[in-house]
Amino acid sequence: MNYSTSSFIKIVLLYFVVIGFVFLWSGSHREKTIFDNYLIQLEGSSFYYQDPGQTKDFYERILEFKILSETPEEIIFILPDSKKLIANKSLEQNVSSKSEILIKVKNGINKLHHRLHARITDSEIRNSQISEVNKLKYTTTFTITDPSGNKIKFIN
Repeated sequence: MNYSTSSFIKIVLLYFVVIGFVFLWSGSHREKTIFDNYLIQLEGSSFYYQDPGQTKDFYERILEFKILSETPEEIIFILPDSKKLIANKSLEQNVSSKSEILIKVKNGINKLHHRLHARITDSEIRNSQISEVNKLKYTTTFTITDPSGNKIKFIN
């Protein structure tokens, strides 16, 4: 019995040594990037809008994003995870570059779709739309289009 316990301990130790070596070796052979020397994180995202009143109503009333600050050229919303969503006033009448913002929903994507669908249907905000729920192989999604044509895609 003593011999098998000793052998088992040696095998377990050898296993951990091999796993540790592979772990250290694999991390030391990847190509370095410019960001390896800096701590970075995504602060937020931005998009362009045309009508400040419609934009504020949509993001405040439909999506319930709080306004952090507002100027005539910019509205900064706070997302539920404290990231910033920066809305910039377009200098052009028709903005040709539309943005798509992805928001991960951890639970209840169907209920969220139902509630947002009801809000958009009942609102007086023009040009906003919501897609049907799209069930893909690995995820479920739906998309909302804001009054300026930007898309907010919800994924789980």
